[in-house]
Amino acid sequence: MMDRRLEKAVNQAYSVKDVLRHFTGYAPVQDTLRCPFHEDTRKSAKIYCDPDGDKIYCYTEAKMFTVCDLIKRYGDDPSAWVVEGVEVQDVTDENRELDMSLLDDFRLGRIDMKEVLLRTIHLTSK
Repeated sequence: MMDRRLEKAVNQAYSVKDVLRHFTGYAPVQDTLRCPFHEDTRKSAKIYCDPDGDKIYCYTEAKMFTVCDLIKRYGDDPSAWVVEGVEVQDVTDENRELDMSLLDDFRLGRIDMKEVLLRTIHLTSK
C-alpha cells in the first residue's frame, strides 16, 4: 500500500487529463468523458478540480476516483511516479503555482510526467 503523503503528492502533481493523455494518447477537451473505469457508450463521468487533486466522478457507478486510482486502472503503480529520495512537501496554495514553461515543456513532449513531479516537488520545497 502506498504512503498517504506520496499518494497525495501524486494526486496533486498530475491532472486527470495528463494521466489519460499518457496512457491513451487522448485527453478530453471538456470535463465530461466516457468513464475509464468501465465499458461506456456515453459520457457518464465528469472531471472535478480540487485542491487535493483532480477527481473523476462516475454517475453510472456513483463513485469518485482519484488520479492514483486512474494510474492503477491502467496497470501502473502510482508510487513509481514519485522519484526516489525526494522528500515530499505539503503543498499549499502559495506554492502550488508552477512555472508555465514547465507545463509547456510537458505538453510539447520535452519532459515526461516523472520529470514534472520531480520539478514540482523541487518547486514546493523552496
